[in-house]
Amino acid sequence: MLKTLVFICLFLLTAAMSFAQDPTPDYPLDFPIAYNTYAGDTITPTALFDWWSLTLEEGDTIRVEMQGSDG
Repeated sequence: MLKTLVFICLFLLTAAMSFAQDPTPDYPLDFPIAYNTYAGDTITPTALFDWWSLTLEEGDTIRVEMQGSDG
């Protein structure tokens, strides 16, 4: 009886952990962008940052705007 109870507890624990995981994990972005292009994403516990790259030449000027929401 004790073995059965332990097995059921382990099974329920494993099942609960699998349901608690995000079915679509979010990974940080890493891709190039072009001038006058909007690039945005959401910061999440699994993707705390994103990377964008832009090819510039000497003398080029860019403006970057960042907006935060929900704390």
